[in-house]
Amino acid sequence: MEVPLMVRLTTLAAALLLVLSACSSAPAATGGQITVSLSDHTVQLLQTSVPSGPVTITVKNIGSVVHNLVVLRTNLDHDMIPHDARDQAKADERGKVGGTTEQLKAGQSVQITLVLSAGKYVLICNELAHYQIGMHAPLTVN
Repeated sequence: MEVPLMVRLTTLAAALLLVLSACSSAPAATGGQITVSLSDHTVQLLQTSVPSGPVTITVKNIGSVVHNLVVLRTNLDHDMIPHDARDQAKADERGKVGGTTEQLKAGQSVQITLVLSAGKYVLICNELAHYQIGMHAPLTVN
């Protein structure tokens, strides 16, 4: 028994659409969420790794003074970022991929979203001398 031409064409068109839609789909961005707490002496992460893609960072100042958050992409260890050549009380921000746009007052929180590719990152507070007293933490993006 021969299959009618119209049925064969419809089946072929449906199969072609299925193949084309599968090939043209962009891979889903994974990313994730992390929470960063800024105390008066540390940068605390609830998790130290996250998948690549859009990453939403909730930044909370749990300290008693103003803080900020700077995200650096670097292969340096988190405690080996050099001083800024123009201001020895701050860390060099080469490799900066984002961060808070304003100082966070005590008790204040903010969310930022960055698209992070796989690699090593360091999260720092770069208010005067804060990096030097230990306000830094590593983050790995897989």
